[in-house]
Amino acid sequence: MSLGLSLFLPVAAKIKNLQDYYGRVMNNVQPLPSGVDISNTIKYFSQVLLGVLRDVPQSPLELLRHGGSNESRLALFPNLDYIGLFEALIQTAQIVPLVPSASQWYDLVLCQHVNCPKGRAAEAVQMCQDHSISIFLGGDSPPPLFVCPDCAEFVHSEWPSVLLEDLLFPLQQVSLTCENKVLRFGIMKTVTRVLEDYYRSDFLKVHGENMLLTWLKDEKQACQQWNCRSQQKAAVSTCFSMECASYNGNHPMRYCQQCHNIRHNERRGYNHAFSMNVSSAWSLPTCTQPYCFEAIISLLKEAQLPIEPKNQDTHDRHVRFSHFDIFEQPDPAEVEERRLISRFGIYLLVGLCKPQPDTPIDVLGRLLSMLFQWFHATACLPDDKTTNTLEQLKSDYVQEWLQSVMNLHPNVVKECLLPLPVEYARVGGNWESQITRAEHVKQGLSRLLCLVPYELISLDLWTEIMPFWMEAINTDIPEAEYQDIRVVLT
Repeated sequence: MSLGLSLFLPVAAKIKNLQDYYGRVMNNVQPLPSGVDISNTIKYFSQVLLGVLRDVPQSPLELLRHGGSNESRLALFPNLDYIGLFEALIQTAQIVPLVPSASQWYDLVLCQHVNCPKGRAAEAVQMCQDHSISIFLGGDSPPPLFVCPDCAEFVHSEWPSVLLEDLLFPLQQVSLTCENKVLRFGIMKTVTRVLEDYYRSDFLKVHGENMLLTWLKDEKQACQQWNCRSQQKAAVSTCFSMECASYNGNHPMRYCQQCHNIRHNERRGYNHAFSMNVSSAWSLPTCTQPYCFEAIISLLKEAQLPIEPKNQDTHDRHVRFSHFDIFEQPDPAEVEERRLISRFGIYLLVGLCKPQPDTPIDVLGRLLSMLFQWFHATACLPDDKTTNTLEQLKSDYVQEWLQSVMNLHPNVVKECLLPLPVEYARVGGNWESQITRAEHVKQGLSRLLCLVPYELISLDLWTEIMPFWMEAINTDIPEAEYQDIRVVLT
């Protein structure tokens, strides 16, 4: 085998590894590559290239200068797919801030019992807060004492009254601020966790109400029950009880719906601490539903920009204050990031708020009106990657959801598209700024026309709402501003 072929095959395999790392990071495919994996691959390329240069006694500049000596050049400098390597390195440089610095997020806590049967190499699962026992069994290790399952049984047998706390249970005193150091603009820094009311009252008395779930090793999307026989293996619950965690290496256990019903029922597992996926916003408790709906509305608002002043007095004041940097122009990169954040509002809206015949009209109208504002904010954007992503959402998810709303609640859609909608539909966009009635009509008409290209306005609906718009244009807009209406219509 020639030198070029012997080097080409492993180099091509390493280039494929870099391309695979890039795809897994960009598509969030688990497990994500670690920084050690990527650095080792790049070190391999540097060693190979240095080895090739070391084998060449001197650089034959004559061969490089004359293009007719390709065979001699390839004998000294083998073709190692340099273009593919260059493109792979460029892609790798783009994902460097997104790559975790280690293969595990948390270091494992090992057993601290001096006489541990596994040589203090087993993973600790429980913690003893008693200082006397911690000093007696831990040797030089300061309290508290972390013990493995075998040592925990020994402590229970020797000191039955001692309470051992489970490390898998939710912890208190956890920061509620995002700790991601690569977040550029500080958007959505506040991290919130909603606990399901599946926790038992005695569990809440011991551990408190404000808790964050932690110690999840790798959250799986499929059921982790080894003998699962369900056809739908998508995980819907996570159990933090030691009885279930013992089947998963003392880590929280993910179950599908069938396995969850078997493990947690009135006969067994009724006192386990577990959390469930939210399948529908309408099934949430009444006290929790408003938070879900307002979260969706807040995410959709990320796509809209501040409304510029329209009248002359406000514009003059805007110009005067701009010298003091009070009104700063938004950063284009920040605007693009905010628009991408708004897509999560679409995911929640389509996934959790599926319309039903008994859906509350005021809640549905508020969500629907904000969705129309989102259409208006994302219309007529430059043709780039962000715009293509948002347009794909409209065709793949939003149109079907809107069609179901129109079939079940046509009157709500009509009320949200009127020049003067009902009170609950006045959300987002122009309804959150102090502008004239004429500006409300012009922006509302522009918002209505943004829905036409997507075939969301039927002929019957257009016939019903147009008389209201004609009357609003005639009564609320001065003749001097008719030119603005012509611009909107064109």
